Amino acid sequence: MRLVSTSEQAQANIASFHGAMVQKKAHPINETLAKYRAWYAVKGRDGKWMFGPSKVIGYADMTPSNYIDADVYTMSGIKTEDVLHKWFVRVKEGDDLFEELSDSLHEVLARHGKMPSKAYRISILKEEIETDDDAEKAAAAFKLIYDNLPPAVRNAFLDLL
Repeated sequence: MRLVSTSEQAQANIASFHGAMVQKKAHPINETLAKYRAWYAVKGRDGKWMFGPSKVIGYADMTPSNYIDADVYTMSGIKTEDVLHKWFVRVKEGDDLFEELSDSLHEVLARHGKMPSKAYRISILKEEIETDDDAEKAAAAFKLIYDNLPPAVRNAFLDLL
């Protein structure tokens, strides 16, 4: 299976997965909702958050139906998270944005009597981090990115200051 190669592919997969979660007819993918740990979110056209797990949205042309029919034991969440990290950044638990995202994810999953895994995390597109002339927002964005850097890269960054 091929991994996504663009942010747009991942976003289309999120929209597809989210659509299956919120449709009125039950989709078999909804039985798997509680097992995913790495959730990715983008804003829909209506301004509401849409969600998809890395293990599904990180593969090219993956639909919820394809995932149900796939040999999931040959699929790797580690590989998908590695590729998704190019375009997404993890939101730190405790941030106001994390609370907003968490509330939205809980609401969507609750429609199916599910809750996220206890070890869940949520990432958003790097471009969705709001930055403007407000120094506080810019500092929060830099901190969010910095917090997601590997320790060696953090040290190299600090050496530049």
